[in-house]
Amino acid sequence: MGSGSSKPEEHTFNADSPVRFSQKVIDSLQKAPESDRTRAQNTELKIQSRVNEELTRIRDAGAKKLSDYTSSLTTNPPAPGSAAPTNPTASHDPNTLAAHLSSPFYQDHSAG
Repeated sequence: MGSGSSKPEEHTFNADSPVRFSQKVIDSLQKAPESDRTRAQNTELKIQSRVNEELTRIRDAGAKKLSDYTSSLTTNPPAPGSAAPTNPTASHDPNTLAAHLSSPFYQDHSAG
């Protein structure tokens, strides 16, 4: 922005070794509107666009995974009037965390 000149650039092609091109080829190269700078800018824009597409794809995939994980961790309370658990002894199993926490012998040592 502002660093380039508004005048068209003039290109002169000089060979280090003897190379023969027709005058028509030389003229077309010198009249070409695309310079090394514009080719580099176009390449940079294509790369930025590709990176942006990939980052968007990765972000969307991550958001979907997060949504899937969140929904798999979310518990839904049983609807009122729903049937009792299929295994009635499961709620009275003394090895469950709920049974341990509701035990009169449980003491919370995390406070304090």
